[in-house]
Amino acid sequence: KEILLRDERFFSIKISIDKPSSLLIGKSLSQIEMPQGSLVALIRREGQNIIPRGNTVLLEGDRLTIIGDALGIKQLNNEYILKNYE
Repeated sequence: KEILLRDERFFSIKISIDKPSSLLIGKSLSQIEMPQGSLVALIRREGQNIIPRGNTVLLEGDRLTIIGDALGIKQLNNEYILKNYE
């Protein structure tokens, strides 16, 4: 657990209509291309924890917790967080 939750292996993002993550709204997890070695471990929706499955459809306001390889987490960070500051 301690190794997986280091910053380089852990990524959390809230899906918001005014952010790059808005592209995820209405898509199921199986439709989303994730970096190899990355996994959506948990979805937090309206105060509830949801165990993600391939057919889970993402909604605005969902918070995704993603774990994975350091390179994959860096790619996600670049795509969904750093893009906001360009």
